[in-house]
Amino acid sequence: MQDCLLKTQSIPRNRNFPFQVQRVFYCIDRKYSDESEKIWNDFEVCICLSTNLGMTEDVVNGKILKLSCPNVVWRTPGSTWKRMPSVRNTISFSYSPDVMDDMEYLGMKTECPGWSFNMTSEMEAMVSKFRRLAYNLYSQGVSDVMDWLCFSMIGTLMLRQNAYRKQQTLEERIRNVSLWFQANFVETFCIDDVAAEYGMSHNSFFKAWKKVFDITPVQYILNLRLEAAARLLKETDLPISEIIRDVNFSGECMFYRRFQQKYGMTPTEYRKSDISFPSAK
Repeated sequence: MQDCLLKTQSIPRNRNFPFQVQRVFYCIDRKYSDESEKIWNDFEVCICLSTNLGMTEDVVNGKILKLSCPNVVWRTPGSTWKRMPSVRNTISFSYSPDVMDDMEYLGMKTECPGWSFNMTSEMEAMVSKFRRLAYNLYSQGVSDVMDWLCFSMIGTLMLRQNAYRKQQTLEERIRNVSLWFQANFVETFCIDDVAAEYGMSHNSFFKAWKKVFDITPVQYILNLRLEAAARLLKETDLPISEIIRDVNFSGECMFYRRFQQKYGMTPTEYRKSDISFPSAK
């Protein structure tokens, strides 16, 4: 594990740049254990490059925020955050709360607490430069460069988010939702909430989904749970009742009926059969 936390507000600047970073931080393979909820006092931009789970999970103002990596989250003054246990590689930088008005004036308002993004060579270069500068902030002019670099990262991330949303077709968004379902099918969630995260209303989502898939979203999720159950039947000795709970199926009677409809046999018969893998959706 490698950590670097530096308070930079007292480091002299050569330029009177209005967006001066107050603190910089980066970590490599930092293990976050279960922690208590924290109220944020400053404005922090946190970029998670990777995690052992493939995505981050935070509780933001009482709501769960799950994002695939890499992602950026914007911790604003007065918001509450709680990191769920994971191992993360991140960089972050923070500002005093009074810069928020200036950023909003420039059109750099954060309308949501965070989003995933595609890593580009441009962003990779910025991240590498951030790490190099972190250990040289007392060198002549470096703190000014860091201020500009962090501000540039904010602008790049915001512009890419806007461009990404505009360029996505409805089919691309639907397929991205299906990926989200594949990663989270054992969770309890509201489909409308997921659709809203991808910029779609209830009606527009279900209409678009029907054009891409020949089964409903509910059937799609049920299939994912059934296939996970079938895999557990073959790969483990877990009791069927425990498997039903693990895949978050709603009721044993429903599970048995749906499983037999899909595989043509009961779970017990499937476990004893010569079939090696669950059939495709």
